Amino acid sequence: MFRLACYSFLFFHIIHASMGPSGFYPFNSNRVFVETGTYRGGGVKQAIEAGFEEIHSFENWKKFHIIARKLFKRHRKQVFLHYGDSATQLWPVIQKIDRPITFWLDAHNATDPGTDPHAKNSPLMQELEQIQMHPIKDHIILIDDIDLCGGYMFDYVTLDQIKQKILQINPKYTFFFLDGGELGRFKNSILVAQVPRDQNRCSF
Repeated sequence: MFRLACYSFLFFHIIHASMGPSGFYPFNSNRVFVETGTYRGGGVKQAIEAGFEEIHSFENWKKFHIIARKLFKRHRKQVFLHYGDSATQLWPVIQKIDRPITFWLDAHNATDPGTDPHAKNSPLMQELEQIQMHPIKDHIILIDDIDLCGGYMFDYVTLDQIKQKILQINPKYTFFFLDGGELGRFKNSILVAQVPRDQNRCSF
């Protein structure tokens, strides 16, 4: 049963992990892109196409990390692939970045609650805690699969809890939704958090 669930999970992400028709172009005013959940490299590919100067991507499944290393070998001066859990390894990377970042938070774990009932399926809240530690308080934050929040894949964390966590980073964040997946087939599946331009560069 769990093997079938894993296969379903992987198939789901093949079609659900894309940014949508416009890719990341609307969010490339920041020159640095940080993704959690490399998977098969779709997000990195779209970030390259959008023209980001510096791209970081985290993956804690060795198989997909190796695939990505081969896929983006010729982009090694632009793309930096990190093997590890973004729940704890995001901060050591972003603390060295002194420019605004566009975050694409899309990491999930396929875990078996029967063998590890305490394992988390989403590191999202831990990722946001690490982003909160950064001195720049107006990064662009994009969260994929938000249509699944409140359920198993987000450890039952609700949309309101996610928004409240982002507002702890900066209470001036505003929110809207975008369609995700290929051709935007998943409606309102991406949460976008941005600080309005006239309120940018605030630090606490």
